[in-house]
Amino acid sequence: LVDLDSRYVTDCPVGYHQPHYPKSLNKNWLRSWNNYGTAGGRIHNDVYAYLGNYSGSRPVLREVAGTLAVDFAGQDRMVSAFDTDDLTHLDELATVEAFVFCREPSADQVVLQLGGMVLRADALRPGWQHVAMMRQDGGWTLYLDGEPCGTIGVQPASPLYRRLHLGALYDGRRWTSYFDGAIACLRIHRLALTQKQLQANATERTQFKPQPVDPAPAGHTLIELHADDLADGLLERWENPGTLGGEFTAGQTSDLRLPKLASALGQQGLSLMGRKRMISSFDTPAAIAQGVFTMVFEFHQDMSWNETDGYVLAGWGRTGDTAVLTLGGVYWPGDLLKCASGDVAWDDLRPCYHQWQHMVVCGDGKQLSAWIDGQPVVTADLPTPLPADGQLFLGTLNPTAEAMNGVLKSMKLYDRVLSESEIQTLYAGQEVGGEELLVDVSAPEGADGDLVA
Repeated sequence: LVDLDSRYVTDCPVGYHQPHYPKSLNKNWLRSWNNYGTAGGRIHNDVYAYLGNYSGSRPVLREVAGTLAVDFAGQDRMVSAFDTDDLTHLDELATVEAFVFCREPSADQVVLQLGGMVLRADALRPGWQHVAMMRQDGGWTLYLDGEPCGTIGVQPASPLYRRLHLGALYDGRRWTSYFDGAIACLRIHRLALTQKQLQANATERTQFKPQPVDPAPAGHTLIELHADDLADGLLERWENPGTLGGEFTAGQTSDLRLPKLASALGQQGLSLMGRKRMISSFDTPAAIAQGVFTMVFEFHQDMSWNETDGYVLAGWGRTGDTAVLTLGGVYWPGDLLKCASGDVAWDDLRPCYHQWQHMVVCGDGKQLSAWIDGQPVVTADLPTPLPADGQLFLGTLNPTAEAMNGVLKSMKLYDRVLSESEIQTLYAGQEVGGEELLVDVSAPEGADGDLVA
């Protein structure tokens, strides 16, 4: 629900959010901190005091004892742009965890406040530590570095302070009990983590960083697209080294702008937002038309507000007769596959937001299945017949439909069904395939914002 990481304080891809003040103002403190959890929104520096006066709050993003973190220096506070009702019902939240640096444990300092749950610094040790609060038996059990060490009381949560507060205590009227320390990352889970999971997070701080997907395996496959293979500047073609050969070129309809390169969480790919697309120079492979294929994608999906259909990742066919793969919406599961013969809906498990994911879609001629990060999530009857004419496309062929709201790094197409072990091998970043790999492409290298022509 909430996923704050000091290494990624802004949106990915970067949009209108400006987490820092302009350099000309000489204000080096943090304005806001982006939430990559499903609750969305941001945590803002609270700069206003009584009657609109400046509060003096100025949390700074800097290195603290070897770790990049948001430093609260005894006068700083941040408040969420959402209240706890946006995190589903407050009573349903089960786990809060964070990496916290404490300069001096003190009951007079409050690290964070979530509704009626208040974490005070006297429960901490000096230095960096993994802190977790787990809801148990009507209260909160405190864990330090994966081990239980007491409980935290809960007070009634007034509607005036049902937001998430960092760095101080808010009573609905004023701020007190300022924290002298730092927070590197914070997560709030709707479900309870196991102690084993807490211990794993405590011993490996990079658990809080969305893990980059290993490079897609090379091979003589049908389609194999890799963003890392592209040069700086304008890209006229995205060549396919797979056995089908050919290339993908940008759509040229009058209402379609060229795709651009964009970065998300340290990795670069192709942004197809705004009804952009790339189209293959070769026709739809016979394997896809026969419903026997495997497609593999690496992508980072930003929040999608299409409540019914979701956004289009890729597809094949010609105008008026297409089959498209979509990623679902925020409030509506949507469909994995949409075509004239029928649709295949996503189940409750579908691609997440604000993290890199590895997705595999397989057809064996009778059934369609989908895998996310090596785990099966959908199995359903495959609608037939499938489009046999036209071409492959990334993004949307329909000028009135929206392409994926995010960044596509790579795409592969096989002319057979991969086994479960082969899917796990691919997800682990190892090589799979041979002559059956028809397409293998990845986004080009270049600066963010470069057009892919």
